Amino acid sequence: MNIAERIRNVIRKTWSTAPSLATSQLLELYHTNPRLDGARIIAEKCASTELYVYDRADYRKNKNKAEIIDSHEIYNLLENPCPTFRELTGWHIRNFVFACYELVGEAFLLKIRSPNKKVIALTPIAPSWVVKTPTATDNYWQIYPFGTTGGSAIVVPNEDVIWFKNINLNDPYGRGRGTSETIGDEIQSDEYASKYAKNLFFNDATPSAIIYAPKGTKETADQIKQSWLQKMAGYHHAKEPMVLTGEDSKFEKIAQTPQEMDFVNSRKFLRDSANQQFHIPPEIMGILDNSNRSTIDSAFYLLNKNVLADPLRMFERTMNTQLLWEDFDKERTLILHHENTVEEDMDLKLRIADEGLSRGTLTRNEWRIAMGYQPDKKNGDVYLMGFSTVEQPQNHDPVELPETRPTQEVDLPEGENDNTNNENQNNNTSDTEGNKPSETPENAQNDGEKELSEEEFKSIKSAYEKKYRFLKSDADKERRKAIWKTFDARARSIEDPFKKSMVKAFTKQNELVNKAIKEAVENNKDIGTAIERLYNKEMDEALKHTLAAAFINGLSVGAEHGQSLVGRKSVKEISEETRRLFNLWIDNYGLELAKDINDTTKKKLRKVLSESVSDGDDLRTRVKKLIEASDGMFDEDKKWRAELIARTESCTTMNAGSTVLYQSEGIEQKEWISVQDDRTRDAHLIMDGVVVPITDKFEVPATSQSDGAWMEYPGDPSAPAGEVCNCRCTVSPIVNV
Repeated sequence: MNIAERIRNVIRKTWSTAPSLATSQLLELYHTNPRLDGARIIAEKCASTELYVYDRADYRKNKNKAEIIDSHEIYNLLENPCPTFRELTGWHIRNFVFACYELVGEAFLLKIRSPNKKVIALTPIAPSWVVKTPTATDNYWQIYPFGTTGGSAIVVPNEDVIWFKNINLNDPYGRGRGTSETIGDEIQSDEYASKYAKNLFFNDATPSAIIYAPKGTKETADQIKQSWLQKMAGYHHAKEPMVLTGEDSKFEKIAQTPQEMDFVNSRKFLRDSANQQFHIPPEIMGILDNSNRSTIDSAFYLLNKNVLADPLRMFERTMNTQLLWEDFDKERTLILHHENTVEEDMDLKLRIADEGLSRGTLTRNEWRIAMGYQPDKKNGDVYLMGFSTVEQPQNHDPVELPETRPTQEVDLPEGENDNTNNENQNNNTSDTEGNKPSETPENAQNDGEKELSEEEFKSIKSAYEKKYRFLKSDADKERRKAIWKTFDARARSIEDPFKKSMVKAFTKQNELVNKAIKEAVENNKDIGTAIERLYNKEMDEALKHTLAAAFINGLSVGAEHGQSLVGRKSVKEISEETRRLFNLWIDNYGLELAKDINDTTKKKLRKVLSESVSDGDDLRTRVKKLIEASDGMFDEDKKWRAELIARTESCTTMNAGSTVLYQSEGIEQKEWISVQDDRTRDAHLIMDGVVVPITDKFEVPATSQSDGAWMEYPGDPSAPAGEVCNCRCTVSPIVNV
């Protein structure tokens, strides 16, 4: 006898243990008492969970990638464990095991062997049938099928019984103890309450009312009873009053006391106590008093994770040690494991795989395998890199960015906030706000400046490449092209709110100007003074207010665009901090833009109105000409200026929103992206691919055609109009991996 056997015999009990008196009672109540429905739900759900065979080493190495062994003889045994009893399928046997385990803390399966000792069947044995367990001296089971009064005893070797046991902490080597025992009082109380309520519907010889007639005789009592039934019985006498004659006669109805009638709340309490004992969410039991869609969905998650997982693990380990390894796999190279029932794991797996794919840490084939798809042998072994992701080898020295002029000391050219100096900007833009463009904005060049000579362009480009970090590879160029296409599509989608806002503002201003003209002419006042008074701070605030919604929309779309480049999932609501920065941006820039637009409108009005009248015109003619001039100018502005402003501000607000997002996400560097076509300013073509720290400004070079500027992002409103109007450039984050 080896050491292990000697230790086992020392601590094994020397006497057998019979089932407790409550065992058979609990097993019977399982079918008659609804308070044990929690055990039924656990048993049925666990029995419906599939059991698979895995290679033990592979499963322990990586259970998510371990492959199921499709063919093994134990599958046939688990699916058809009782060939002699066809009605007992694998589901019924597992249901039996889990139900007994929850109720009395133990369940038994008897192994039926062929002549060559191979297990060919598993037969369920009720815990109440097992009257003797193995001891140190008698290593066998004594079982009475159908109980001690209904069958003959059979003796079974220890290794031929699978014992599922919930350990008794006070006697770990004895019989199991079930969780249902702790609610024995609740179960009995519910039984008594149910039977008491049932008796109310039977005649228990208790009258519903008593009539007192102290001085009456038996004949008088019979007369009163007969009279009462004749006058009050039947539906047609319902609710009629009854008058008793006779001295001291009275009527008294026998009613149930509140304690006797309070079955609803007391039985609800017993029901809830039982469900809580089994940890069953109320929605699973069909109790929907305080439920909603969210709690219903969560109920299944809680059931699978907190209730079913432990019984399933118990079943696996018992079957592995007492069946699989004893009779089918003595080398213990295999393992039985249930399918994953917790949906959270699948969701987490999907999120991890998607994040790995989008971050470029998983190949397409690795993602496909993780999601259960077949690999794409031809095109799948590639990494997907984000638009703004830049590869940087581990042993590569960090790129030292050149020092740039501090933003607080930037000396911008004169007129940096003047988007409307038409006389000074005609050489810099193809479409200034004050003049009708020679062609439609869709076809107008972005800058209109004279092209630089090839020599000057190369000279500035070469100097900038020495001064700044440039991303110049073909892959970087393709990445910038893809980013710009996405940016352009989104920018065009938000032009309409700006255009509608400007058309609305110009329409309202047209009405106010016409009214001011009439009043000035009729009162013999100076029209120029009237227009000057009309375009005051209130007019600027009104225009800013009109554009506010379009500003917020553009900034929000820009932030969403930035999130997609950073690799974050967009959110439906803007954070409070981001909203605060947006409002600050509108306060700082929106009013300035409104003032610039109104100043341009005011200058144009004074010019067209002064040219519209002639000496000698009468009052009516003069008013008519002035109003026609005003209407004509505003009609032109609604057609051309509104579109130019919409195009410029859509790009400006998108780039501003993206930049705010990059700063809030902790991005350290940003990149200028230009459109590589003949409509782009030469200075902006040079800027394509320039990388600077996120807190620094881009230095747009000065050329023979422009003065240059320091800009936080393309479209920065602090820059001269010649660098902003119709600008289609954008800014991208640099995310190093």
